[in-house]
Formats: sequence, C-alpha cells, structure tokens
Amino acid sequence: ALAKVASGAVEYIPVCYVTNLSDAISQLQDEAFQAVGLDERGNEDLKDYIPPANVVCVMGSEGKGIRPKIKDTCDKLLRLDAEGPIKSLNVSTATAITLHVLTK
Repeated sequence: ALAKVASGAVEYIPVCYVTNLSDAISQLQDEAFQAVGLDERGNEDLKDYIPPANVVCVMGSEGKGIRPKIKDTCDKLLRLDAEGPIKSLNVSTATAITLHVLTK
C-alpha cells in the first residue's frame, strides 16, 4: 500500500518497518526525538508549535485517528485549526500541511 501511494518516492526515501509502533516511538524518544501526534482534539495548535531539532510525527487513520496506546506514547498532541465549515481533513492532506509547517 505504501508503494502505491508514494508516487515513486519510495524508491528514493528510506522506509523503516516496525512490528510495534508504540515500542518504535519509545525507542526514538530514547534517542532524543519528540513524538507529536496530530489529533483534532489535540491541546496545542500546530501553527503555535515550535519543533525541536528531532521530531517524529504520528498520524492516525482516517475516521478513528490515532489509537489510544499510541496517543499516550506521544509527547504532544497537536491539532490543525481550520477556518470555515470544514473542520477535518483527510490524513494525506493533514500530513502534507504538517510536514510543510514543521520544515519551515
């Protein structure tokens, strides 16, 4: 599925496979990464977030969002505040916006 949606980028960008996402996030935190999850009920707006040098973004599935155990593993839960009638974005659009904001 990843290769299908990557539009060829999977050939150029390293991909890491893990068997337990919560453990993988914890290992990254042990290596000085801050784990931020994107959740519509997050307690901080993405635009106000100042990322550290090492950050890992956790995106949930469309509909159910981030699973509770993964959410508990994250250091912060951020939200994307949208103006207008649309308050929820699909995960690919939310990811694109998040990566843009975090790499400015």
